[in-house]
Amino acid sequence: MRPTTNINAFGLIEVLITAVILSIGLIGIASLHSRTAQAVKEGDNKVVASMLAKEVSQRMLNNAYITSLGRAGYLATDINGDISAQGGVVPWATWVETNNPYITNCYSADDTESCVEPGDDINISADHITALTNMQLMDQVEMRLLANNLLPDGEIKICFDGTNPYTTWSCDNSATRVTARNENVYTVKVRWTNIFTNSTDQYTLQFTAECTDPSTAGCGN
Repeated sequence: MRPTTNINAFGLIEVLITAVILSIGLIGIASLHSRTAQAVKEGDNKVVASMLAKEVSQRMLNNAYITSLGRAGYLATDINGDISAQGGVVPWATWVETNNPYITNCYSADDTESCVEPGDDINISADHITALTNMQLMDQVEMRLLANNLLPDGEIKICFDGTNPYTTWSCDNSATRVTARNENVYTVKVRWTNIFTNSTDQYTLQFTAECTDPSTAGCGN
């Protein structure tokens, strides 16, 4: 008689169980990878938002005269209302440039002619102010286009907000006055859609700059 040989092998049930376990593991790894990628992307969005807010504040500080006008300067135009009326950031930007064709001279290679309209003289006070106003408009256009292009549903707001600048998108238009230094606290807010939670995220930057009109209508509370 031949000796009996015991052969150990996987049966169909064992193979199926193994396949199910492997599938669950692979699905978990794929889900983790997706969430990690989303988290990295959202971290990038926060960095972009902070860079945009810092760039806005730097441009405002560089354009000290217009910024010093307070509500009559960078805060004068109802930007969000204008954007809504024109049907979005891109058509709004086109509309602004069409109605202010000389703002495209801003930040040109020839710094002495930057934002200056044809026939104007940068050494004449009124013409200089026109150039600074053009620069302010170009800043508004460029920064909002950047936010719109670089962030999901990206928006930027420049305002006075003395109540909840870091927690709300709306601004109370209440200036925080630093009387001893003739300054106000300006607020720049950037918001976008968080692709991880499908909710709205916000980054807020506040900085002080000269504000020359102490009245309520200009720079005061």
